[in-house]
Amino acid sequence: MRESDNLIKTSGTFSSVAAPCGAASGNGTPHNAICVLGMHRGGTSATAGLLRLLGVDLGADLMPSGSDNKKGFWEHAYIVCVHLGLMHSVGTYDNDFLPLMDGWENHPQVMPYRNDLVEKLTAEFGDRPLWGFKDPRTCRLTAMWNIIFREMNVRPNYLLLVRNPNEVAASMWSRQGMQYNQSLLLWLGHMLEAERHSRKSVRVIVGYDSVMGDWRREAAKIGRGFGLEWPNSLESIQSEVGAFLDPKLQHHRYDASEFSGPEMARTMTQAAIDRGGDRRIAGWVFGVYQALAAGVASAESRINFAVLDAIGAEFNRAIPALMPWRMPKPLTKLSNTYKGASGMLNRVSRSG
Repeated sequence: MRESDNLIKTSGTFSSVAAPCGAASGNGTPHNAICVLGMHRGGTSATAGLLRLLGVDLGADLMPSGSDNKKGFWEHAYIVCVHLGLMHSVGTYDNDFLPLMDGWENHPQVMPYRNDLVEKLTAEFGDRPLWGFKDPRTCRLTAMWNIIFREMNVRPNYLLLVRNPNEVAASMWSRQGMQYNQSLLLWLGHMLEAERHSRKSVRVIVGYDSVMGDWRREAAKIGRGFGLEWPNSLESIQSEVGAFLDPKLQHHRYDASEFSGPEMARTMTQAAIDRGGDRRIAGWVFGVYQALAAGVASAESRINFAVLDAIGAEFNRAIPALMPWRMPKPLTKLSNTYKGASGMLNRVSRSG
């Protein structure tokens, strides 16, 4: 890869919020797509599985379950493969916290990947009134997906899932031995990008604990927020959801229910520091978590967007000093099960 192909941001400022994303103009009512945004180990698999039971079409070719996620990842194999190939081509990877350069989504080397997704997903979901997908990598690629949805004449409905960063960090350590500060920075990079590039679109913010604690209430909340009526009624899927959302699989719980507002942020920040977290990094992370928690508990109007933007700007300015925490990792190996997608990646890589 040439140095000029590297589209990651190693310094600079926090750019303005993305423009509103809507379906392209055309005849008829656009179909709806639900895009689940959330950090790795953040509950996105459980939430996507719930959407599937509610009647959201996630596609037929899904990634297989694994030892660390026995209930299934519910990730569209083709989308995952394209994301991995795209990240590799622009100099990043799935365990990277660095944001991409402003306007990267329109760079010529990105176009083959973007166009291939439009073609593939239009062929698969073009006649489906309600479909969706989940891949935590989408958080850092949301700017591109805003364009993809517009080109498909699909209305995007962003479902932003929030989980306590201390729980995520504990899970990342258990899963792959990732250091605490690296996990916190990964959470921060994912959530800042996902929030910023979905802010002016149709969006609902939910908490992972809320989904596991009362899925009926959260399913109703999501449906209202998106203006959708679920194909499958809550009553008709009750037994299936009960078997799927197993509380025993919700590990690394950190209970801060007795705290709220600034006290919650201070308590969780100190807990992260006690576990080896850097004070400045933990302060950013739980400042963002506190701001998003307002959207979980009430409504978007309660979110302090100025705080989110200020933390994003400070994080961007500090990138040079944070580079030692960056984990180098090669492109994840693609399973032979998805030779078609792997061949596509080789093709678009050669054309880029």
